[in-house]
Amino acid sequence: MLYVNGKRLENADQYWKDKYEEVIDRLWKASKDKNKFSVVFTVAPHRIITQETVNGGKVHTTGTELVNLTRTIRVKDKDGRERNVNFVYSESPLDEKDGKVNAKDQTTLHRMFGDNNITETIRDEELAFFLYFVHPKFGEEGSKKPYYLIDERSRAEKKVELAQDDVEFKYLLYSSNSPIRQDENKMRMLAGAWGVEDAQRKELPMVITELERLVGRGEYAKKMGRSGARGVSEFIEDTNFGEIVELMAIVQMAEDSGIIGVEAIKPNQLGVYWMNEKQERAGKIIGLTGKTLDNWRIKMADHLSGNQDVLSSVKIELGIDTDDDRKVEEKQKNNYYDLLDHFFEDEYRSQAKNICKYFGIRTAGVKKELWREELIRILKDRGEIAEDYE
Repeated sequence: MLYVNGKRLENADQYWKDKYEEVIDRLWKASKDKNKFSVVFTVAPHRIITQETVNGGKVHTTGTELVNLTRTIRVKDKDGRERNVNFVYSESPLDEKDGKVNAKDQTTLHRMFGDNNITETIRDEELAFFLYFVHPKFGEEGSKKPYYLIDERSRAEKKVELAQDDVEFKYLLYSSNSPIRQDENKMRMLAGAWGVEDAQRKELPMVITELERLVGRGEYAKKMGRSGARGVSEFIEDTNFGEIVELMAIVQMAEDSGIIGVEAIKPNQLGVYWMNEKQERAGKIIGLTGKTLDNWRIKMADHLSGNQDVLSSVKIELGIDTDDDRKVEEKQKNNYYDLLDHFFEDEYRSQAKNICKYFGIRTAGVKKELWREELIRILKDRGEIAEDYE
């Protein structure tokens, strides 16, 4: 029987009843028998010792695990707040008083994986719940826990899914009938979005092979558990050519053209910057962290998506502007002149400080006259204002 905070499961809060049903539903999917509950936990390979016999045979051995069936863990409640919750499993009912048991007195041990067995079959739903959800040594395959759930159907589904993705990935890249191979501009745009340098100018076979390499590198990073890594499935999704893909391609073109650059070395200066004609940093566009550095094109594309003025500036620099972009750019330039002309007026105080911060100009402890001088220099470097402006 399963007890939650001293109460039988059937008398526990509805939240835990729902959580139990959710977990058991997942475990039923791993059941060997569709009509009778039966799940199997196995010992992770790194804990199995293989020994050779005198006859040249092999014996797999593992230690016995004594599982304490009383455990208090921290979990989130229905309001998302972390709480200490006590779980107890017992094969027979425990003594109760006023509908509760004193869980602190329970020290039941359950013997598993004895006699060199590397698998254990669990036919009791509540015990399986305790092991899978409560005990820290049990979990899903690939979770790096010493004992994991065997789910043959999930393995098969995952294998088929991965095979399907891989086949579709190869088809999209190499088949002459694929939609992106039939449209060279789309192929080059997608390659740019994934970080292929000079994707608009390289010979197409080189673009395709480099694109495959980058997607493969991202897929490996996903398997290694790197947060935010993008691989085959993300590539397939990108072939739908949503707005973000177009923007990522523009970002790569801007880097290739020296319009923007990435600082990836100095920890306190990580970010994407405007670059001047001398390929020197002329102002920060967005900041980055060690975790977001790998996906800086996505971060930059997200930034462009919400900042039409910056996007218009980049597109005009690249020569892919539209009439609307021109209007926005002219309006932005007029705004710069207006700001500089009224830089020291109280009405423009916040705007002046914000624009300086945007371009990476230090304001703390620096005279305002120097803010303006540095801003003028940057805007001239970027061609935003006339060279003779004072």
